[in-house]
Formats: sequence, structure tokens, C-alpha cells
Amino acid sequence: MALGINTNVASLSAQNQLGKAQQLSDRALERLSSGLRINSAKDDAAGLAISTRFSSQISGLNVATRNANDGISLAQTTEGALDEITNNLQRIRELSVQSANATNSASDRQALNDEVQQRIAEIDRIAAQTTFNGQKVLDGSLGTAAFQVGANAGESISLDLNTSTRSDSIGKKASLVAADISGALSSTPATQALGSLTAGNDFSGTDGTLTLSFATTDGSESLTVTSVVTSEFPTTYLYELEVEDGFQAAGFGADGSGEVNGFSLDLGGETSIRNAVTAGTFSVVREDGLNFESSQSAANFDGAGANDPEFANLTSTPTTADGIADGPTTLASGDFTLTVGDRDPVSITGEFTNSEELADLINEQASLVNATFDNDNNSITIDSAEALTINGNNTDLLNAFNATSASVNSGSLDALDIGDVPGANDAILRVDSALKAVNDLRGELGAIQNRFESTIANLSTSVENLSASNSRILDADFAAETARLSKSQVLQQAGISVLVQANARPQQVLSLLQ
Repeated sequence: MALGINTNVASLSAQNQLGKAQQLSDRALERLSSGLRINSAKDDAAGLAISTRFSSQISGLNVATRNANDGISLAQTTEGALDEITNNLQRIRELSVQSANATNSASDRQALNDEVQQRIAEIDRIAAQTTFNGQKVLDGSLGTAAFQVGANAGESISLDLNTSTRSDSIGKKASLVAADISGALSSTPATQALGSLTAGNDFSGTDGTLTLSFATTDGSESLTVTSVVTSEFPTTYLYELEVEDGFQAAGFGADGSGEVNGFSLDLGGETSIRNAVTAGTFSVVREDGLNFESSQSAANFDGAGANDPEFANLTSTPTTADGIADGPTTLASGDFTLTVGDRDPVSITGEFTNSEELADLINEQASLVNATFDNDNNSITIDSAEALTINGNNTDLLNAFNATSASVNSGSLDALDIGDVPGANDAILRVDSALKAVNDLRGELGAIQNRFESTIANLSTSVENLSASNSRILDADFAAETARLSKSQVLQQAGISVLVQANARPQQVLSLLQ
């Protein structure tokens, strides 16, 4: 190797190695002082990008945890208010049960109703004034509340607060109405009366309505039924007589007698007074609204008075009737079933002849319902605090109702009035409905609190795992970095020593010039 002085290769090499040792030391000192393995993109560009995403997720999850805690606070605030609404509803129900008792006077019920109205007003106040961070939570105005419980868009939990707990929004009931159950009552078809009637002769025809038509010259004539071949007057009859003013008619049978005297008719012990007999048609109707009808009969008429020939030809005019009741309607198992909410169906069994008896059967055998009736119209109404469904094999009875199912959508709590027994019974049903609505909302609030707590636990676990992952990428390994620092320091010392020697080498050439 040539010995020269212009280029000191050894010195250059020593300088290069010393620089590298210096860089290694600088990097080690930077990481040890910051605690980070990546202090800039030049340290690890890919690692920096991953670490940045991890940091974003971790920060977002920490905020989501706070959001979930806020959700718990809102749910607790709302549920606390609902607890007090429940207390008021329970008191209203107690008062309603007390008012339904027969021992209370009108003034007693009024006093009870006064407290009910105050309780309803308090429910409205709670619903209107319960707020969280300035937002009303019980009047339905908040709508669906979305709680951001994740670090990314769309990661939320929704709470439906569209339900208003104001008195005009709760306390609804389900109602099924049968305006007239006559078609479900046991009956046989009615037929027309055919044939003719002549004085002195017998009459024969089929079951149905018999109309007797005759004329007179003045109001002094009379008509007497002298014999009846079929001496039976069942109590399920419609008997019509068309008479002129001043006429009398009387009929006699083995089990009863009938007399039309302008005011009454008695058949087999069944008496009904409807109107005075004048020119026109006189109808006998049982008090329960069912028809009377004459069975097949024949009569022998004896004309009396100055104008006997006027009665020589009495004719029977055919008429039509819907049906003839022949006994109670029997409901066997499966004929008429009633389902309340999601409970098992209840089969109503027994006998009934009118809406009152059917209502009694329903109230005795089905729970959580209240059946009311109107015998004048033969109607029945079934109410419940939960959804109602009717079914069964008795299609005549089912068809009498306006529908076979009803949801809870009728009325509200603000119309409660326990001033009488029907109102008190209605209030009990409506309060039960309101309690169910409030309990459903409380259940949802309780469930979402537990869900928030579970969410917070999951978020904490996610933050822990992401932080650990980020640490492995971003944080400096102090053991490794201190080793590198020690190494760099040794290399620096050695490099300096070698550089001194390399720089001294050109001076050795001077000895050759001596």
C-alpha cells in the first residue's frame, strides 16, 4: 500500500464509523428520553400509521365509555320518575277498587274521585317536567335517543323514548263489541202460516205467524174463539191480531188463556203489555226481546151479533219471521275462546239466553277482562287492559262481534271517573293498562342500563387490548435501548481513539524527509 499524505483513508474510515456510533447513540438517547420507539415517520412509517389508528380508536372508546355512563344516568333519572308514576297509579287503583264497593255512597265516591283527579294531575306533572340535561324524557318529545357507544360512526345503542306517560297517552284498553247477539241464540227457522179460516170449520197450516183479518159495520160486534184444536201455547211465540176499533177477542188453551181487551195478552203465564189494541196489528213480545209464535193450531169461530155474515170468511195472511227461540244457547269447550295478551286461551262454557247471562259467564271464567251488557239491545262489550282475541266453533256468536281481535287503543287515563261503579270498574282496567305500559318502559330502561354496563365493560377491555397493541408498536424497549446506548458509547470512545491515531499517520512521512 502506498504511503501518501493527500488522502488519509484511515482517518476517513474512522470518521465514518464514529459518525455511525454517534447516530446510534443519538437514536438511543431520543427513545430513552421520550419512551417511544417511533418519534417520527423516519423511525417507522408503517408503524406510525398503525399506531395513529390505534390511538384514534383508544381515544374514541374512552369517549364512548363516558357516553355509556351518561346513558345510564339518563335511564336512572327516567326510571326514578316512572317509579313515582307507578306509586300514583297504584293509589288510583286502590281508590277505584274501594269505589266499586256497594257500601259507598255517592258522596263517598266523589271524595275518592277527587283524590284520583289529583293523582292524575301529578302524573301529568311528572311526565311534563322530568328532564335530563334540559331534555324532557317522559312526554314523548325526545323520540328515539341514540347513544354513541363506539369509536366509529353508526356504533350506537338506541332507546325508544317516544312513549308518553301523560294521562292522555296511557290507560288505553282493548274492546270487542257485539251490537246484537240475537243471531247466536238457539232458534229454529220460522215458517209462513198457510191456509184459510172459515167460521164453523177447522183451520190447519204450518207453524208461523197467524194474522186474522175481518171487517165490521160498527163498534158493537164481538168475536169469540169457541174451541182450539191444538191447545198448546209455548212461551216462545209471536201472535198478531189485526182488529178494528171496539173488537174483543179471547182464546183458551190447556196451559193458559189469552184475552185481547185492548191492553193485555196472557199466554202460558207470559204477560207483556205493549200498547192498546186499536185498528192495526197487536204484537206480543217477550221482555228479553225474543219472539212469541203460535204453534200449528185450528180454531172454530162462532160469529155473534147483528151482522154474522160478516164473519163468514176469515182468511190467514202469510207472514215471515226470522226465527223462533227454543231454549238457551249452550257453549261447549272450544265453542268460544278468549285470549288475553299472550296468555293461554280460556274456553267459555255454559248456557245463556241473553247478553247479560253471556257477560256473567265471561266474567266468571276469564280473568283480566270486564264484560258489560245491554239487554235492551242484546249487546255485549268485552274490555281488557291487554290485547284481546276471540275464536271458537260458534260462528254465529263470533260473527256478532265487530272483530275477532282488538289491540290496546281505546280511551285513556285522563277520562277516569270513579264516581259510580261502572266508572270504577273501567278505571281498574285502565289503570292496569297504564301500569303495564309504565312497567314495559321501566323494564326497557332497566334492560338498557344493564346493557350500558356490559358495553362499558367491553369498551374497557377493548381499550386495554388496543393500548397493549399500540404499546408494542410505539413504545421504546428500555432494555434494548440502554444496551444500544452503551454500545454506541463504547464505539464512540473507540472511534475517537482510532481517529486520533489515523490523523497522526501523515506525520510519519516527515521522517522520510530527514
